[in-house]
Amino acid sequence: MGIDAARLQLAPMPLKSFSRETVQLIETIMLSVLTGTAPYTTSTMVYFLVVKAQLSYKAIIGLLTLNSLKAITSTYHLKMEFPTSQGVRESKGEQVLARECYMQELKPRASGVNPACPPALREGKALYEEGGEGS
Repeated sequence: MGIDAARLQLAPMPLKSFSRETVQLIETIMLSVLTGTAPYTTSTMVYFLVVKAQLSYKAIIGLLTLNSLKAITSTYHLKMEFPTSQGVRESKGEQVLARECYMQELKPRASGVNPACPPALREGKALYEEGGEGS
């Protein structure tokens, strides 16, 4: 990502994964997150916990970030709406992909990348894709 290593801060506390395994935090970093696509964008500063683990997810957005974005979420519909200076923006997720990745996180596996995780996510595809109003 081209981030200066000096911006990383030590985080010596453990974290529990979805499968209840202990994951050691390596560092934390605060980054600006831009949500949406022009002209429907909003941004906020977010602390990310950096872990060394083989996970299906690239990033997990928490409640503090959602509140900062003033987002309204529907986990059932896998949608998120958030206000911008140009109006309300909607993001829709891929339900099948999200379900597959969640199920893979619950399964025990040997070290290395989980081969059963969908290739789209292993290649870094986001769980949320931007959509226009009412899309």
